[in-house]
Amino acid sequence: MEKTKEKRRLTADGVGVSADFNTGLTGSKIYTSAHISNQKPSETEWFKVQQQSWEATQDGVEVKIRVGVRDVNYLVYGSEQFKARVKDDFKKIKKVHLVYYTTSQGRMGIWPVSIPMSDRAQKNNWIISAQQIVESARSKWTKCVSNMGIGSYDMFVARPQDQEQFGTANFELDFFECLEKAYGEDILYEDEYDDNPYVQQQIGTQVGVKLYEETK
Repeated sequence: MEKTKEKRRLTADGVGVSADFNTGLTGSKIYTSAHISNQKPSETEWFKVQQQSWEATQDGVEVKIRVGVRDVNYLVYGSEQFKARVKDDFKKIKKVHLVYYTTSQGRMGIWPVSIPMSDRAQKNNWIISAQQIVESARSKWTKCVSNMGIGSYDMFVARPQDQEQFGTANFELDFFECLEKAYGEDILYEDEYDDNPYVQQQIGTQVGVKLYEETK
């Protein structure tokens, strides 16, 4: 039986505030996963990068998991043994540089830039151009636009007057706080792995197959 919601009557005490209500209130911004993404900046956003070298950039591992009708990139969090297990279970994972950026409008995010692990990947123009754009964004307000025609990103740098207008990049959160908010619920924790329904659904049960063997 549905419970009937109690009808409330507004009063002056509930609506009003005292004359000195603002005294001592400084206020603070609250950043949630809705404000911080784990995607590259949009094609209209000028951005700068916090880390000043690849050596100073945290690397990580992503794995793609089907969630409903979406493919979601999960950040794998745990020991080296756990990461090896995930690689064995899914057969395909992606090693990435977790690039921390902020836009000229103050939106923060993490751009997972692929780390090429093979000769073929080292020749991938999406990765090559992304690396160059990140290098530029260490010191200049930069924009990244996909060019599907040639299979790479185009790089744009803001005009000198706009560089000055945008000013100094403001990274209000520390890296790991931003990282946690950027991935939100899309973090694959070691102690939750065996109970994750999406993981178990995607892995399934491996069944042996008969392979062709040439007879002598």
